[in-house]
Amino acid sequence: MGAVTEGIIYKQRPNIIDKKILLPVHIEEDAVISAKLSQGVLTVKVPYTKKEKSISIE
Repeated sequence: MGAVTEGIIYKQRPNIIDKKILLPVHIEEDAVISAKLSQGVLTVKVPYTKKEKSISIE
């Protein structure tokens, strides 16, 4: 838990958070990945190429 000071509970956050997520898309090695942290929300933009099969409708 956290420390209690005069009825207020403080929780210590870790200095480093390491989270890995596998993405179901192909990302180019030289792609420019950007991230923004705003009001505690991390937004990560990852450019990717679609590897979908084209389907012809007749």
